This record gives sequence, structure tokens and C-alpha cells, in this order.
Amino acid sequence: MSDVFEVPTGEVPTTKPFEIPIRSKTVQNTNTNTTTTPIMRQPSLGTAKAHQQVIDQDQKSQADNWIADQGARFEEIMRGSGERRQQAIAETEKDQAQVWMSTQRESFAKMMGRQS
Repeated sequence: MSDVFEVPTGEVPTTKPFEIPIRSKTVQNTNTNTTTTPIMRQPSLGTAKAHQQVIDQDQKSQADNWIADQGARFEEIMRGSGERRQQAIAETEKDQAQVWMSTQRESFAKMMGRQS
């Protein structure tokens, strides 16, 4: 058979709709019949790991930048004087006290055998 189609002038050849070829492999089953199954493409584990590393690095960079900004802001306040400085010191002491109370509550709950 020939793969060449003769097309009269002025007419559009009729062909099958566009098809995407699917690679397949032959699998031998227990009945000795041959069947074809499409090969499923699995994402590369290396690609997924690399993508996750990029996400982790970005999050770490954002956290580092936030910490640096907070430190710079706090240092600027501490260099000043007056009411704003006293307020910043009070906020810091309050935060430290809240963290300390939280850890004390947790350790007491563990000591008493229950979780908070």
C-alpha cells in the first residue's frame, strides 16, 4: 500500500484528527497473551528534591532577612533615648516573660503527666 494520497485540486484532504503518539511497551501476562500498556511518565525524584531545596532556601532567606530587619530596627531604637526606647525595652521584657511563662507551664504539665 502506498502512503501517498491523491487529492483533487481545490479539495482539502480528509485525515484523522491530530493524534499524540503514546509510547507503549509490551507486557507478557500469565495467559501468554501480549497486551500493550502505556508507559506512565514519573516525575524525576532529583527534580522534586531540587525544587524543594529552592523553596527551602527561599524561605530561609526570607526568615534571615526578617530577623536582620528586626535586629536593625531594635538597634536603632536602642540608640535613641526617651519614651520610645523605654517602650521597646518594656515590650522586649514582656515578650521574654511570656516565653518564660509558656515554657514553665509546659514543663509543669509534663511533670504532672499531661500535655498543655
